[in-house]
Amino acid sequence: MLDDAGRQPGPLAGRMTRRPWPRAAKITVASLAAVLVAVVAWRGGQDTTSSTTAAGVATTSTASGLVTTTSPTTSDATGSSTTTTASPSTTTSTAPAAVPTPSSTGQPPPTAPLAGSPAANRPDPRLTPGVADPAVSQANIHSTICVAGYTATVRNVSTSTKDRVYAEYGIATHAPGSYEVDHLISLELGGSNDIGNLWPEPYTGADNARDKDTMENRLHDEVCSGQITLSQGQDEIVHWWMYE
Repeated sequence: MLDDAGRQPGPLAGRMTRRPWPRAAKITVASLAAVLVAVVAWRGGQDTTSSTTAAGVATTSTASGLVTTTSPTTSDATGSSTTTTASPSTTTSTAPAAVPTPSSTGQPPPTAPLAGSPAANRPDPRLTPGVADPAVSQANIHSTICVAGYTATVRNVSTSTKDRVYAEYGIATHAPGSYEVDHLISLELGGSNDIGNLWPEPYTGADNARDKDTMENRLHDEVCSGQITLSQGQDEIVHWWMYE
C-alpha cells in the first residue's frame, strides 16, 4: 500500500500514528493546572520568607513577625557564639557577663609626685626659706649665740604654731617621735622663731634630724672660733646636706 506521496510505508507506520486525547482527559488536565496555580498564588500571599546574608550575619524574616539573627563570626572570649531572637512581644539576648577591668574596680590609679616637690627630708623652700633673727649679728655673736645657754632664752614656738607647720606640709597625723619641728637656721646660728624658719624634720631616712643636729654643732663651733662668718654658717645650715 502506498502513502499519499506514493511511497511504501515502513513497518512502524501504523504504530507512529498519533491518536487524539479524549476530551475528558483534556478537561481534567486543565482543571488540575488551574487548581495548582490558585494554590501557589494563595500560599505566596500567606507566607513570604526572605533571607539576607552580609558580612557573616544571616537574617531571616517571616510573615509571622519572627526575626532571627545569627552571627557565626562573633564570639566571646571562650569561643561561644551569640544568637539574638526578637519577636513583636519578647526580645531575648544571651551574652557572657562582662569581665571586670582594673579601671572598673573602683580603685584610683597611683598618683605621681607633684612637679617641683622637695626631696625626702628636705624643707620646702616655698614654705621654709629660712629666717634669721635680726637681733643677732656678726658684731654681737660673743654676747648672744656664743654664750652657753643662749638658745633656751630665745626658743619660743607654741603648740599652735607647730600644728600650722604640720598642716602646711600636709601631715595630718604622725607617730610620736617621728618628727620634730625644726628651725632651719638653728637658734645657735642666729635663727628666728618665725614660721618661715620652721619645718617638720623627720628622724628617719637620709639627712635626718640627727644628721642636721651634728652639722649645727660643728658650724656653731666654727662661727664662734672665727673660722667662718655668721652669714657663712647660716648659708651652710640652710643647705646642710651639701656640706656633710
